Formats: sequence, structure tokens, C-alpha cells
Amino acid sequence: MADEAHLEILLQQGVTAWNNWRKDNPSIYPDLIGANFPRARLDRANLSGALLQNAFFGKCELTDADFTSASIDGARFHRCFLQGALFNKASGANCSLFGSNVSGGQFNDSRFPFASFDDGILERASLKKADLSYSSCRRTDFRRADLVGANLTCASLVNADFLARRLFSFWSLCLERKTRWSQPVRFGNNT
Repeated sequence: MADEAHLEILLQQGVTAWNNWRKDNPSIYPDLIGANFPRARLDRANLSGALLQNAFFGKCELTDADFTSASIDGARFHRCFLQGALFNKASGANCSLFGSNVSGGQFNDSRFPFASFDDGILERASLKKADLSYSSCRRTDFRRADLVGANLTCASLVNADFLARRLFSFWSLCLERKTRWSQPVRFGNNT
């Protein structure tokens, strides 16, 4: 259950007050477990290191939000605007980003096994060394995404779009680990 004091700062006082509170309290890991954020406007919110397991973000504005090292296992981001959001080193097992726009987002060294990126936009996203094993990426837009070292073992990539520049070492990973491919998956070098 989320800490009511933390929710009050974020939702009632706003992002500026929240970010100032985070600067003044760097040793506190915000407890927002199971919190409900329907249509919240949280652009540029500092949620790094936050405990957000099973939280719900429905149609939220989270552009440039920082989820670095956050625990978002089981969280649901449905049809959210997450352009430029940072998920580096985040833990997002069983997380859903269904229909969310995470263009330009960063998922470097993150763990998202069994996650859902279905109908999502990860164009120009950086997923270096990200673990997306067993994830569902149906109809996901990965155009120009950086997937070097990404783990897509057993990921479902039905109708995913991979017109990308940075796929080297991605190919061997997929072939070695027998990732499920279903047509049409688009690959290419589109600069």
C-alpha cells in the first residue's frame, strides 16, 4: 500500500514540490506501491528508486520522467506519454507499457522479463543490455532503437517494426536463443 504522505506530495502539491522534496530527502525511497494515477500529469517527475510495484498509470503524461533504478514490477502504464523517460537499471518484471509512447526513452541495463510492450512506440529508444526475455512486443515500433546487447530470448515479436541502425550483436542473440519470430517482422538499415 502506498504511503499517503508520498502520494499527497506528488499528486496534491505537484511535480515541482515533489522534485524538491526528493532533493531534500535523497535517502528516502518513495513508497507508491499499488498507487493509482489515472490521467496524472507527471512530466519530469523524479521517480528514481521509487517503489512502484503494481501501480497503475492510465493515459498519464510522463514525458522526461525519471524511473532510474525504480522497482516497477507489475506496474501498468496504459497508453501513457513517456517520451524521453528514463528506465535505466529499473526492474519491471511483468510490467505493462501497452500502447504507450516511449520514443527516445532509455532502458539501458534494465530488467523487463515477461513485460508487455504491445502496440507501443519505442522509436529511437536505447535498450542497451536490456532484458526483455519472454516479453510481448506485438506491433511494437522499435524503429531506430538501439538494441545492442538486448536479451529478447523467447520474446513475442509478431508484427514488430525493427527498421534500425544499431542491431549488430542483436542478430546472433536472437538466432542463438531461438527467439520466436512471426511474419511480418521488418528489419533493415533505414538512416
